Amino acid sequence: PTARNLLPDRGGSGAYQYANPALTLNLRVLFAANFGDYAESLKLLGSTLAFFQGRALFTPQNAPLLDPAFDRLTVELETTSYQDWGHLWAMLGAKHRPGVIYKVKTIPIQDGLGVTGKEPPAPVLTR
Repeated sequence: PTARNLLPDRGGSGAYQYANPALTLNLRVLFAANFGDYAESLKLLGSTLAFFQGRALFTPQNAPLLDPAFDRLTVELETTSYQDWGHLWAMLGAKHRPGVIYKVKTIPIQDGLGVTGKEPPAPVLTR
């Protein structure tokens, strides 16, 4: 049999436990104001902008409810063209509403399952 057909060695000395590196995601989050009173919509949207302007970095130290698996989350305002806004609202099937888009960076996703094998894992380079 070839090396591909061998089952992982789950016991014995010299076995290595390794897993795929965490997948890191950057999310785009839309905050849209959908209220009957347009002035109230703009006021609440302004409050959202003010909140994230003052808190662009979230860590377990400054956000106690943040999962400890997240080392840090950064939030930054995404600039969007009028054309992209039009495409976004058309895709959502909704009327245009006042809104902002934020990019939330560094969301690690890890399954927590390791694989046992006879060879050490290849090094993983991170920035």
